[in-house]
Amino acid sequence: MAFSVFKTRSFTNKNHTIWLVLKTLIIENIIYNTNTYNQKMKLPDKKFIAMTIEIIEANYDNKDFGCPELCEALGMSRSHIHRKIKKAFNTSTSGFILQIRMEKAKEFLMQKNQKISSIAHKVGFSDANYFSRSFSTFYGISPIRYRQMLMKSRD
Repeated sequence: MAFSVFKTRSFTNKNHTIWLVLKTLIIENIIYNTNTYNQKMKLPDKKFIAMTIEIIEANYDNKDFGCPELCEALGMSRSHIHRKIKKAFNTSTSGFILQIRMEKAKEFLMQKNQKISSIAHKVGFSDANYFSRSFSTFYGISPIRYRQMLMKSRD
């Protein structure tokens, strides 16, 4: 239901307003859940999460970076890392890496002078078409449409 707004050919003011409200609610929900989880999280888990995010952010542009490389960098088994990430973010390790890559892609899409293929390579995808499909699956909107929405909202 929420993503039907993105499948229309043109955005009306009403659809744009609905999209902004949904986006705000989703962000507030993430913040609430993160704060609730952070209050329950033990200090070693916070350090683990911070270190994991730091490693992924340092390597998101490497197309060969994945779960095995993260395990090696952290010096932990794949199953142990998966349990900790699943507990913290309710996603798999590879899903978490993809999430960080997609967030970086959104940041790059804010700059209109970069091509989608260039952004795909910057976030660790060797195939721009696969990146576009992954972005569309993850956010429910293509990277091109996402950039168009950003540009319209800036105007």
